[in-house]
Amino acid sequence: MSDNLLALITTAVDGELSAVDRLRFDHLLDSSAEARSIYDKLKADSDRLRNLPHAVPPRNLHQRVMAQIAAVTPIPVTPFSRPIIQSLPVETSERVNDLKSSRSKRLVPIAIAASLLFAITGSSFWFFNGSGGKAGTVAHNSKRQSHTSQSGAGESEWAKWLPADNSSRPVAPTPNAISRADTRNDTNNTQSSVTPPVVVETITVAPSPRPARNPNIYAAEPRPDIGPLDLVRIRVPFLKPLADFDHEETRQQFVEELGRDPAFRIDVFTRHLPKSVDWFRNAAKVSNVNVAVDAATLDRVSKSQVSAVVVYIEAMTPSELADLFAKLCAEDAKITPRIFDTVHATPVVEDDQKALRSILGVDPGLFKRPAQEKGAENPKPISSGTVDQIVKSLSAGQGKETEKSAILMTWTPSMGRTIPSSSVELKQFLLKRGERKANALPVMIVIRHGNG
Repeated sequence: MSDNLLALITTAVDGELSAVDRLRFDHLLDSSAEARSIYDKLKADSDRLRNLPHAVPPRNLHQRVMAQIAAVTPIPVTPFSRPIIQSLPVETSERVNDLKSSRSKRLVPIAIAASLLFAITGSSFWFFNGSGGKAGTVAHNSKRQSHTSQSGAGESEWAKWLPADNSSRPVAPTPNAISRADTRNDTNNTQSSVTPPVVVETITVAPSPRPARNPNIYAAEPRPDIGPLDLVRIRVPFLKPLADFDHEETRQQFVEELGRDPAFRIDVFTRHLPKSVDWFRNAAKVSNVNVAVDAATLDRVSKSQVSAVVVYIEAMTPSELADLFAKLCAEDAKITPRIFDTVHATPVVEDDQKALRSILGVDPGLFKRPAQEKGAENPKPISSGTVDQIVKSLSAGQGKETEKSAILMTWTPSMGRTIPSSSVELKQFLLKRGERKANALPVMIVIRHGNG
């Protein structure tokens, strides 16, 4: 049996097995007869221990234990411990005496070393002061004057070292003074008449503060004038609720925005895409615009498989587009709550052009100039024709307005777009397309859900 298995068995005997250990223990008992034998033996021993009778301790157990502790614990020796020692038992007093004698033996070398130190110190002091020649004799002569001044020094040796009576009191020496003293000592020792060089101390003077230009100003000096600022015009995209298109001011802003670029993408956000498609077709019909709807796209819209559709039209001017959105606003106001939310107009970018090309199957030429603008710079005036031509040209704008065409296809998801060659409605739109008018603006109207 390994130590881990024995530990598992003992834990089971103690009743402390976890759920995982219980499974391991059961598997061990089922697979090992030795484990079952060890477990039975340990379990029997455990039960025997638990069934042993409880022994009652004697009443004087506490006093006996404390007396034994006092017998083996050394008692510290203090000046007030003599009466306590006398009251202790005989065996305790003898132990205390043994402790005293052992401590005294340890202090003997320390006492000897201290005695030698005092002896050597006293001998040295006596040797250098009591038998030091004339200096020692003079120091013990009570009739001689004090040696604290040069006049009181009766011997020439003392006069050399003591300062003159009229000299100033000594102060802490400076580095220069120490160097001069060293030079003077060296000169006296060598008995030379050379005068030591005089060290001149140089004092560094701090620079004077800068004069203030204007003492009345207690702040930083004014900086030079800043040059003129350039005025940068930032173009903000058109973003208005569709409900605002019933105001003339909103329609005028929309027309001005569409006149800044040759092609635009207009995102119209909605809450219900199928109804939005019907509402837009009704508004376009009122504006004399025939919107051809791809059959596959219409089926996907009804099944909520499309999140956005695109209407491409290139036969309307900015003013006509503003009127189209005004009519769409009127259609949206017929129900409550409204379906359409906001209108966002931005110039067409390269990604939009690529997506439209893949949807239509041809390049619509969003940035190409119309055919009317490719003619001569000075076309012939109407008055230069015959009478029949003049009447025909003047009456060309009268009568019924020419119907405009548009196509509605899937925008997103891109995987759900109809193949251009398989859409009958798209082929009919491309056949009716013709040349774009000079004042017409190609636009991509993307009708999409408001949540993306």
